[in-house]
Amino acid sequence: MSQMQTPLAKPAKRPRVEQRKWVRHLCPQETRCQVTAPTPGGQPLPASVRNISAGGISLALRHRVAVGALLDIHLNNANHRYSCDLQMRVVFAIGNPDGNFVLGGSLDRELSDEELHKLL
Repeated sequence: MSQMQTPLAKPAKRPRVEQRKWVRHLCPQETRCQVTAPTPGGQPLPASVRNISAGGISLALRHRVAVGALLDIHLNNANHRYSCDLQMRVVFAIGNPDGNFVLGGSLDRELSDEELHKLL
């Protein structure tokens, strides 16, 4: 009599636990962003803000940026008459089929609730 073998059961997937320290907020189109590598003669590049939190930001832009790069970013929301300059350390950079790159990174300082409100 042949023995019937049963396949080994796959381990159950654990639910992903959110480890972010701050809540992310989607940004309206009114929030504009320019990115500049802090080098002499660096030209500002337009970027779209995907989301933002008190300590981090995700951007979409048409230029490749290396993980670990330090970027100067200028954020502006004309509806709230507010703008600010920050630095971002790139933590991840992913190329998309549409030619854009999605970046995520940490900010050089924590944004206050008031600053976040003015950017949203």
